[in-house]
Amino acid sequence: MVKRGRKVTIVEESENLGAKILDAHRPKLLAWLTRKGAVMLAGVKYDEITKQGLVIRKNGRRQLIEADTVLTALPPKPNQEFLEELKNKAVEVYQIGDSKEPGLIVDAVGGGSRIGRAV
Repeated sequence: MVKRGRKVTIVEESENLGAKILDAHRPKLLAWLTRKGAVMLAGVKYDEITKQGLVIRKNGRRQLIEADTVLTALPPKPNQEFLEELKNKAVEVYQIGDSKEPGLIVDAVGGGSRIGRAV
């Protein structure tokens, strides 16, 4: 969105922006976003998305971040119901990647490779 010239505000629940970005890339990415004028807020709780934008809470105070577009990158959660459905339809089912535990793509690929070789 920054590359498209849009005004961007990044909000993060943890106090550590980009905690899951590889250490080799995080400082460069955060510096680039800062140079491009992106606003970055850490330690923020998300209350709701409205027609006006994103309502957040920081230090107990609610604030509206006006936006015409809100992109979410919330941590994935495993879908246990889907897993159970698959277990009833296949002889063998292996849980890997984000279906097992939220993580990085490299971990999901590694898990798929290990299971594939084991089968």
